[in-house]
Amino acid sequence: MPYSSCEGHGITFRRYVGLAFADQESRQYVADFILNLKIPGVKVNFLDSICNQKIEPNLTNSTSIKYVEKYDAKKANQKEKEIHSFNIQFHRRYNDYFFLEIVILDSINYNGNFLKSDFFKKPFKTIWLYFMKKYKWDKLTQRLVDALNSNEFKKYKF
Repeated sequence: MPYSSCEGHGITFRRYVGLAFADQESRQYVADFILNLKIPGVKVNFLDSICNQKIEPNLTNSTSIKYVEKYDAKKANQKEKEIHSFNIQFHRRYNDYFFLEIVILDSINYNGNFLKSDFFKKPFKTIWLYFMKKYKWDKLTQRLVDALNSNEFKKYKF
């Protein structure tokens, strides 16, 4: 199930979808399927944890949740809180979550300083990314969407 996404609102931003899975095997299947498509500029990132907020049901309003505190879920003792928070948000009862980001053309680092930006440090990669984002971004995205909607892609079981 998706937990986050961005269509890449500017040419320096990345386009991505973040997915949460109940098991590692399903996450690996999706990652392998996408990587085997060999679409230029498409990559996957495996993440162990993505949450930094603890939530609880809002007892005064049953249709909402409230943010209780911020924390670093990468710490071993915080993982249970992350799982609990996602189960509330997704209306699930998973024992664990495994995260995958699908990135379509990575971000370009430009912080206003040309000498410290990707324009200067990685000129060939930056020019390639600019070209691809300007002329091919939507076509690459559509190739990925079409492949995921095809009969060759085994639908996720949860």
